[in-house]
Amino acid sequence: MATSGSTDFSVNCLELIKAILRQIGELAEGQTPTAEQVVDCREAMNMLLKQWMGQTHTLKMWLRKELTIVLSTTSSEYILQIRRLAFTSGGTTAISVGDTITGATGGATAIVCCVTLTSGTWAGGDAAGEFLIYGQVGTFEAEELNTNKATIAANSTQYGPFNEIVEAVLRNSDSQDIPMKQLTEAEYMAIGGKGSTGTPRKYLFIKGIDKVVVKLDVISTTAESSMVLVVKREIEDLDANTNDIDMPREWYRALKFNGAIEVAPEYGADISKTLAYLASDSLEKALSFEPEDTVIYFQPGLDY
Repeated sequence: MATSGSTDFSVNCLELIKAILRQIGELAEGQTPTAEQVVDCREAMNMLLKQWMGQTHTLKMWLRKELTIVLSTTSSEYILQIRRLAFTSGGTTAISVGDTITGATGGATAIVCCVTLTSGTWAGGDAAGEFLIYGQVGTFEAEELNTNKATIAANSTQYGPFNEIVEAVLRNSDSQDIPMKQLTEAEYMAIGGKGSTGTPRKYLFIKGIDKVVVKLDVISTTAESSMVLVVKREIEDLDANTNDIDMPREWYRALKFNGAIEVAPEYGADISKTLAYLASDSLEKALSFEPEDTVIYFQPGLDY
């Protein structure tokens, strides 16, 4: 049996728009959408993708990101405007999570909370990838960072406020992790002595439009501790026709049929029973790829 041997099928933004318009009879085989159709469909798809980030639409494992926040000994409140900064390596010394990066030319600074390598190695002097940073002061330029440890081409860009905190632990200087509990606002308000010092065990998460705020139950007694967060990042926007879809391949079919239902009213197109069924069926099947967020306990039998 001669199979393809490949599993890398993908669609970009324009291909998805064509598929959507064909479903509602607005595009014939071989036709190209107008510029107005592209803009309208892209807007509709971005709105749909933003709503699909809601908690009711599964765990979305591919959106999870681990961030490390260095704790302060003077404040229990952390305003996090996460930004992304692409880099190439200028030296053989790694820049790590928790490091402060400084632009050699402009003098901008920020704290690194995540490092993602896309190619090369630090040891080989050719590492390339992306920093996620917070607490940026100033504007980065095309410059070196931390005395030739890395090279950047431009300023950082906003990485959208993360959607939720999935898990959080307190990591001490010995790399031991202590689980932390997320509080409701009522539970946080009921805590007395929030300005006291100690070992943080609880936190309140507040999502804003362009930033998030994390408030701890106490001020950390040591700056050697950090809060490690597993967060659910936002789905990336569709900004250009050539953009790939920031979702796994099992979601393409759901995007196609649900996208058609989303734009149909704008073109006066009827939503047939078949299209409605395909949209519901494809979304259900896409959701079935996600694991359940449950905890399983195993207990030995008591009859022995």
